Amino acid sequence: MKAKEIVFSIVALVCLLVSRPAFGHHGTAEYDTEHEVTVEGVVKQFEWTNPHTWLYLDVPNDKGEIAEWAGEAGAPGMLARRGWTSHTFKPGDKVKMSGHLAKNGSKQMMITKVQTHGEVF
Repeated sequence: MKAKEIVFSIVALVCLLVSRPAFGHHGTAEYDTEHEVTVEGVVKQFEWTNPHTWLYLDVPNDKGEIAEWAGEAGAPGMLARRGWTSHTFKPGDKVKMSGHLAKNGSKQMMITKVQTHGEVF
């Protein structure tokens, strides 16, 4: 009986030592983090949601046609610590959004910086 307790204790200890937390968050693999793009347009919508906030812009191209761009930012709690609120961006605000473009060719980016009203977020 003693041998079984010792083996069980050793196995339990090894499991505890080699285990580590599993994080349920994705990386940045879907974005081209080597290059940054900047678009300028008008805020269509700002979603203050978990796990990520989203900023949608109507951006005119060279021909004057409007394309919708989506910018993915961090969680509301993280952004609040940087001064963002659910009212930081309102429909109709003119902004410049910079970030890493999606690799799939869509008009989506991981936001690195947003400029509006003379402020940089």
